[in-house]
Parts: sequence; C-alpha cells; structure tokens
Amino acid sequence: MPLADPRSRPAFRSVSRLLLAGGLAFALAFTGTGGVPAGIAVASPVQGARTTRSAPSRAGRRGRRSKKTSATSAPTDSSTTFLLGKTAHVVPNQQGKIVVFSFRNDDDGQLSMQVGQLLQARGLELVPDVRPVDTAEQFRDVATHLDLVGYVEGNLRPTRDGKAKLTLRVRNGYTGRPVTQAVFTDSVDNLPRALSDKLWSKLAPAIAHACADASKPRHRTRTMQINAGTPL
Repeated sequence: MPLADPRSRPAFRSVSRLLLAGGLAFALAFTGTGGVPAGIAVASPVQGARTTRSAPSRAGRRGRRSKKTSATSAPTDSSTTFLLGKTAHVVPNQQGKIVVFSFRNDDDGQLSMQVGQLLQARGLELVPDVRPVDTAEQFRDVATHLDLVGYVEGNLRPTRDGKAKLTLRVRNGYTGRPVTQAVFTDSVDNLPRALSDKLWSKLAPAIAHACADASKPRHRTRTMQINAGTPL
C-alpha cells in the first residue's frame, strides 16, 4: 500500500485533535450530569414507574370503607323491614281474680266456659258462683269484698245472615263501670275459634288496666250482703 502524502499529514493531525477534543468534551458532559447528557431524554424503567406511582390518600380509603360499611349495614330483605317496621303491642299475662257471668242466650254455657278457660290461661283466677248486681256501686262493693279485678259479661244473638254475634263487656272492679266492649261475629261452628284467636288481644288492655286499679286502696260505701249461691 503506498504511503500517504507527507503534505497531508498536518491536516490529518488537526482533524484527529478535533475529534479527540470533542470526545473528551462529550465524556465530561456525560459524567457530570449523572450519566445522561444534557438535552437527551431517557425513559424511566418499568420498575421505577411502579415505585413512583402515587398511593391513594387516606381520605379515599376511608370513603371506600364507609361505602362498604353502609352497604353491609343496610337490610337485605325488604319484607323483613316491612314486617318489623311497626312493633306489635302485646299485653303480658295478668294476675287477679275475675268473674265471668253466664252469657245471655248461651243455653249450654259453652261460650262462657271457653272465655273463662282462656282468661285462666292468661294467669287470671276465676271466681265462681257470683251473681250479677244492678248498679255500678254494687259491682264496686262486690269487687271490694271479694278482692276482684273485674267482671266479664256476654250476650249472644243471631244475625240476619244466619251467623252468631257475641258481645263481650269488661267491667272494672275498682269503679264498677264498663270499660270496654268486644264483638265477635261468625258462624256458630267457627265462633269458638274466633274467641281463641282474638279474645286476649281485644280484652287484654282493659283487663290489665283493671288489674292495675285493683292495687289501689278501696273503701266500702255501705255494708251489704252478698248472695253468692243458690239458697238451700
């Protein structure tokens, strides 16, 4: 290979010096900026992108938790809410002595006997062989003498459509006056079932009030003789 022309050596040397100076300048710029020359954009690695992702704020977390809590606390069954929206008032069993008179037109006495048994099942004590009197004052005096909480009277009548109508009346022993009335209308065969289902719910509030009044002090208005049975 022929040697280069000696006249071209000075030009070659000057070009080499320029390249060397440019390379040194580039190297200094590279090392001075942390490995990335100024003006060159470098994409961050994937792992760095994950670590620099902003974490959700505490307020956002609390908001999510509160939404979950409210969702779980809401009732899941709308029928349960409908049934439990209004609490039924149930009167508990009572204690005291009560008289159930024979019902008018109840020839065999089955209905009056059933009412007495239903009241006994509710904690009341039946006092037999007590005859009805005429005035509220007399009822009050009988109740004071026998320590009664009240009385139950009944009247049975047929209706035009062939059914039977039983009217029950509760009389307070403390005052001697009627306090409530309940009516049961059904066929003769179904009337006992109606009494079993609805008697306590209709009479219980008045009987409970009479039991509460019986605890008050009572005074006799006059001396009286009580005929509690059939004379011999």
